[in-house]
Amino acid sequence: MKLKKLFIQSIRNIDYLEVDCSDGIHFIYGKNAQGKTSILESIYLLSNLRSFRDPDVSALLKTNEKQGSVRGDFEIDKEVY
Repeated sequence: MKLKKLFIQSIRNIDYLEVDCSDGIHFIYGKNAQGKTSILESIYLLSNLRSFRDPDVSALLKTNEKQGSVRGDFEIDKEVY
């Protein structure tokens, strides 16, 4: 299964982010405290339904937000299945 698109809203320090995950290798880079780990944590959340940082999923919410969302569009690799 391949992640094709990632949508993050009101998670940690990310207001809104839409990432196109086309084929190939992807690098996440940037200055400290810009959301790199939040992107990885969001992908982990989609895969495992929990955070690798905190057992309380509500801790992922951006400060002073009551709700947030992480959504992924996936594609099944027909060569594997």
